[in-house]
Amino acid sequence: MALLAAALYVPSLAHDFVIDDTYYIGDNRAVTEGVPLARYFTDRSTTASRADFAWQSYRPVRTVGFRVLVAAFGARPLPFGVANLVLYVLAIALVAALAWKLTGDRAAALAATALWALLPVHVEPVVYASALGDHLSLVLQLLAFFAAAHAMMERRHAALLAVASLMLAALAMGAKEMAITEGPILAAGVACIWRRLQPDARRRAVAIVVAHAIVTLAFLVVRTRVIGAVGQGAITTLTARIALRAIPIYLWKYLEVILAPLGHAAAYGPVPLERWRAALAWMGVLAVAVALWRARRVTLTFAAAWFALSLVPVLHVVPLLAYYADRFAYVPSVGVVLAVADALSAATRLRRVAFAAVVLVAVVYAAAVVVEARAWQTELTLWGHAADVEPDAALARSNYGIHLLRARRPADALVELEAARRIAGAGPSLSMQVALAYEQLGRFAEAEAAARASLAAEDSPDGRRILERIRAKASAAPRR
Repeated sequence: MALLAAALYVPSLAHDFVIDDTYYIGDNRAVTEGVPLARYFTDRSTTASRADFAWQSYRPVRTVGFRVLVAAFGARPLPFGVANLVLYVLAIALVAALAWKLTGDRAAALAATALWALLPVHVEPVVYASALGDHLSLVLQLLAFFAAAHAMMERRHAALLAVASLMLAALAMGAKEMAITEGPILAAGVACIWRRLQPDARRRAVAIVVAHAIVTLAFLVVRTRVIGAVGQGAITTLTARIALRAIPIYLWKYLEVILAPLGHAAAYGPVPLERWRAALAWMGVLAVAVALWRARRVTLTFAAAWFALSLVPVLHVVPLLAYYADRFAYVPSVGVVLAVADALSAATRLRRVAFAAVVLVAVVYAAAVVVEARAWQTELTLWGHAADVEPDAALARSNYGIHLLRARRPADALVELEAARRIAGAGPSLSMQVALAYEQLGRFAEAEAAARASLAAEDSPDGRRILERIRAKASAAPRR
């Protein structure tokens, strides 16, 4: 199962660094040259080579992982591809163990995990080098759950296992902040099995949950102090009102993204947040809650809690730059597989039919993984695919245009850049790219106008040099 999933990704292991890999890895001196260990945890500039990236995330464990790989194998894509794949195989094994532990049905757990291993939504976290933190975070989080569960259920070595679970949870958060939901998910698990726990196990469970809450709070305090921000934007009453609409809509959107075989992209367009959509989405959430309460299936309830709680950081409760992303669905997808495992274990009369359906879907997903992974070979293929799949995504269109420019295809680039301007407006960076496209086409008057518009919005030395170059070319061009 795990080896089959890994084999599907082998052809894509040596693709180029893409998206932000160069900023986080290739041009990041903290990764390529190294700094004292403490600086990774206390200096936000170690996150990336671009200053505007330094306040967007706090992932020192991931950056240390980058440094270890570069020190051992160099700043090349292949070692990162192999590391991601190895961690993915380990995650598959841990997810299977978790599903088996919760359902008690080995066949159902393995079948559901096979489906999880072949989800096309995992293509991005597996083949994107900078997603190493996603894999580290999930593996550490799952190990933290196992350690905490053993500490709750067995008195022997309980203290040692509890401490281990806290350390693993802290490392998971340091690899990716979405792991701050580990504590709430653990609390939800305890709540689901509370009636089955003996009094001494209940006391240990409460103590461990409280300890995890303290570690999570401490992490958030440290993160805020180091990077100087809570979210990726200001938190206001307006963002709070938007969150009330966004939460249910994005919950359903992420379920759709997780289950979709095709249509995945490196960047997505906005999701409509009309009131009527939010109302329907909230009604759907309420209907699921009622169905879970009536079903009274512990594993199914825990699976739903895992899915919903693990998504809280990316439901726009706090401002987020991306609308949504496949890599954000990586941890939440575990909740989906647990639900599938529970459904398979509950299928008695239709068990063969249910397992046959899983096999059929797995075959479709396996084929889709191969198709989706092809897009990640180069920046040009990646953003071209994203622009085709998500024509309303300004980031996809602008990035595709930029890479078309680098490929010396200015006419095609201009189409994409102008499309991005229609969607998102004429920002200074985008206007300068339009200027470069016009420059390559020899349309210097239009290039100068676009460059001036860019500099009027945001002055920069590089922008002034581009404008001077365009003006010089215009002067040297023959008069018609």
